[in-house]
Amino acid sequence: GMQANGSLMLLLAYLLQSNMDWHNAEIYVKLVVADAAAARSAETNLRQLISTLRIRAVPNVIVAAGRAFPDILHASSQETDLIFLGMAEPHDDSFKDYYEKFQAWTVGLPTILLVLAAPNFPFEEVLNQES
Repeated sequence: GMQANGSLMLLLAYLLQSNMDWHNAEIYVKLVVADAAAARSAETNLRQLISTLRIRAVPNVIVAAGRAFPDILHASSQETDLIFLGMAEPHDDSFKDYYEKFQAWTVGLPTILLVLAAPNFPFEEVLNQES
C-alpha cells in the first residue's frame, strides 16, 4: 500500500522530469508522521526508497504535532506546480465518500494527481529497464 504508492509517485515524477519542460523540476517527497520519534525512521526509509529507485528527489518528513492532514497539505504544498497525493484503499467509507473527502481537502491547491498503486507492482524492474 503505502510503499507502493510512494514508489509509483516517484516513478511518475521521474517520468515527468524526463520531459524537457519539467527537466529541472525539483521533486520533494513529503511524508507526514505523528511525532518526532517516528520522524527519524521515516526519514531513513524515504532516503532508502529514493536511492533504490535512483531518482533525484529531496526527502521531507513533516511532523504533524496534532495538526490535521488537510492543514499540513495546504501549508506545505501551496507553492508547488504539481502535487502527487497518495490515496489508500478506502476501508470504512465508500470510494465515493473517500474521494469527496479528498476533493474537500484539496480545494484551492495547485494541480493534484491522486495516486493509488496496485499492490505488488514491480517498480524496480520498470525503472531498471528505463536506464
